[in-house]
Amino acid sequence: MEERNRVMKLLSPLFEELKDSGEQLDDDDVEGLQSLKIALNLALQLLKSVNEGSKIFQVLSLDTGV
Repeated sequence: MEERNRVMKLLSPLFEELKDSGEQLDDDDVEGLQSLKIALNLALQLLKSVNEGSKIFQVLSLDTGV
């Protein structure tokens, strides 16, 4: 959840600019935002898996004395 909040803080200027411009988004803009959403979701999944993997490694290291 903390990662998501940080990403939203970083992207909020982009969203504000889009909102304030008052321009209609064309199909390419929408497709780009959809790609951004997919990329951010995949990045979040990767961060979660690395975090969990790190915790598992730490536990295994403690158990085996590595």
